[in-house]
Amino acid sequence: AMSLENIPKSLLIVGGGVIGCEFASISSRLGTKVTIVEMAPQLLPGEDEDIAHILRDKLENDGVEIFTGAALKGLNNYKKQASFEYEGSIQEANPEYVLVSVGRKPRVQKLDLEKAGVQFSNKGISVNEHMQTNVSHIYAAGDVIGGIQLAHVAFHEGTTAALHASGEDVKVNYHAVPQCIYTSPEIASVGLNEKDAREQYGDILIGEFPFTANGKALIIGEQTGKVKVIVEPKYQEIVGISIIGSRATELIGQGTVMIHTEVTADIMRD
Repeated sequence: AMSLENIPKSLLIVGGGVIGCEFASISSRLGTKVTIVEMAPQLLPGEDEDIAHILRDKLENDGVEIFTGAALKGLNNYKKQASFEYEGSIQEANPEYVLVSVGRKPRVQKLDLEKAGVQFSNKGISVNEHMQTNVSHIYAAGDVIGGIQLAHVAFHEGTTAALHASGEDVKVNYHAVPQCIYTSPEIASVGLNEKDAREQYGDILIGEFPFTANGKALIIGEQTGKVKVIVEPKYQEIVGISIIGSRATELIGQGTVMIHTEVTADIMRD
């Protein structure tokens, strides 16, 4: 998709995750007719449902056709035909291009890890909290371990591996990892989403602030979006923050500090 010399007239995106939604956002703004086919019941399955719903509305307003709860059934590259099942019937499409964005998995099978005695599976290389494999002088970091597949996470894991190999007792802390999605509007989150927080804590507290009440958002004409804060009931500690809107990927840095330092709602309120 990044090597195309001309803007396609139509594009079918298989998978409505981060990559799929980012390319849908980019392509639709360039004038391409975009269709997304996603097997899950919502776009961005790992994000808050209402955050994903706001993005869906925006994409549909930009002309993107979205089918969730749908499954790809066939592709014919020669005839430029695609078929997918949606609500019990087979739908046909004739896109100029098809982008398959259904996730990634580590390619470790050809590294001859068996010869070194390093343990691995189809999910990636097995490591401990120091990024150390079962062979103590061999480390692995980044997408190859099959964890959170983000560049800043890989950098942190690599730094941790280097420091531990140099004799420092350091560990990777995955407690407050921000995730950014470069759609329009942007999406960023850290900590738990609403569904996971309810499963873990039960009756949680939720606070929301719309961008329509933010002066700067109104001035720059980017009032679509909101900030959503999730608080656990016992100590009222902030356990999750989701943002959709202009510059969300910059704003989430403050949320990351809140989650990492276990800030409570009353401290932020005061």
